[in-house]
Amino acid sequence: MNGNVNRADVTANLKDVYGNIVSDHVQLTFYNKNVQSLSQTFDVDFDGINAATLPGVPAFPTGLAEVFIKPTKYRYKSIFINVMGGEDNSIKEDFFVDPSQARPTLIDFQDIQDKTYAGDLMRILQDSQIGQAQWSGLSQRNRATIFNLSAKMLRETTSAGQRLIELVNTIDQTWLDEQHRERIYTRVDNSLPGSLLNYSEKFEPASGVLHHFPPGGWTPIDGPNSFKTRDAAGNIQFTFARNGEGQVMADIPDVGRRFRQGADQLPRAQLGLLAEHLLLCGSKHAVEAAQDRKREDHVLILAALERVANEIGDAPEETDNLAVIHVSSILMPPFLHVSNDLRDDAAREQARELDRELVRQSVDVHARAAHERIVSGFRHLA
Repeated sequence: MNGNVNRADVTANLKDVYGNIVSDHVQLTFYNKNVQSLSQTFDVDFDGINAATLPGVPAFPTGLAEVFIKPTKYRYKSIFINVMGGEDNSIKEDFFVDPSQARPTLIDFQDIQDKTYAGDLMRILQDSQIGQAQWSGLSQRNRATIFNLSAKMLRETTSAGQRLIELVNTIDQTWLDEQHRERIYTRVDNSLPGSLLNYSEKFEPASGVLHHFPPGGWTPIDGPNSFKTRDAAGNIQFTFARNGEGQVMADIPDVGRRFRQGADQLPRAQLGLLAEHLLLCGSKHAVEAAQDRKREDHVLILAALERVANEIGDAPEETDNLAVIHVSSILMPPFLHVSNDLRDDAAREQARELDRELVRQSVDVHARAAHERIVSGFRHLA
C-alpha cells in the first residue's frame, strides 16, 4: 500500500520564546492514525535560521497523524496534524527550555546592567526606591519574577508600538514577598488599560474576578479590567485596579497560558496557581540554555504547583518540586453543586466562576483536588 499513498511535504517551523528558530537536534515522529505502517521518524538538525522541510509525509486520505516532537534542549511536545496533498502543510510551535538542560546564571543587582531591558528596569527600581540593598533582600524567586516579566514587557507593545515596560512606573513593595513571589504589582500609566482594550488583535479580555490587590483602597477598574496576550503559551496578563486618587495599579502574574497538548496542559482557572511558572531561577539562580547561549534572558518554564493557600490568605508551604499535571481528554461533570453550598454571595460567585472554568476545560484528578481545596477555603472564609 505504501507505493500508492498520497504524500506531501511538511514544513517544521519550531521557535523559542523569542520567536527565533531553535538551534537544536530534534526528532519528529509521525504516528499515522489511519495506517500504522505509514508512521515515520525524522531526525532534524535545526540551524537557528531556517525552518526544516520534512519530505514525503502521507497525505489525505491517510494524512491524520500524531506528531511527537522531541528536541534535545527544549521541552517535549505532541500535536496532531492532518496532511493534505497539494497544499502547504506546516508545524508552527513554540518551545521552552528543558530544565534538565539548563545551567545557572547569577541574578544579583550588578547583573541587571547586562540585561536587554536594563535601562527600563533600573528606572523602575530607582523610582520604586529599590536599590542594591533592597534587591539583595528579595528572594531569588521574586528577583526571577521581575526579570521574567521585564523580558516579556520589553517584547510586547501597544498598537502604537510602545513597549509595555515603558508604561510601568514603579513596583509596589507591599506584597513583594515570598507569599506573592509569582507576580508583581506595579503602578502603571493611566493609558495602559485602554491601550490593551483597543489592541484586540494582540490582547484578549480575561476574568479578573479572583485577583486581589494590596491594601490602599484599590478597586477593580470599571468595565473590562483584565487582558492577556493571545499567545499559545508564555503569555502575559494585566489585571487593573484604581485608587481614590485615580492612579492605576496592575497585577502582573508570571504565568503563561496552558500548553495545547498532552502532559504539558495545566488549567489556568484564573488563579495563577495551577499554571506554568516562567521563572528565570532554578533552586538558586536564573537559567540559560546549556549549550547554545546566543541571547540573554532565556525563559525557562518551571511547572510548579503553588499552594491554594496563596489565594485564600494562609501562609504557603514552600515547594521546589516540579509538578506536571496531566489533563484528561474526557470532560468532567460540572461542580455547580459545590458552589451552591456556599453561604456568602461573593464567595459563591467566585466558586461559580471557577465551576464554569472547570467545565470549559478537561481536568484530571490533580486539578479537581485543587478545586476542592479552593472551595474548602471559600467555605472557611464564608
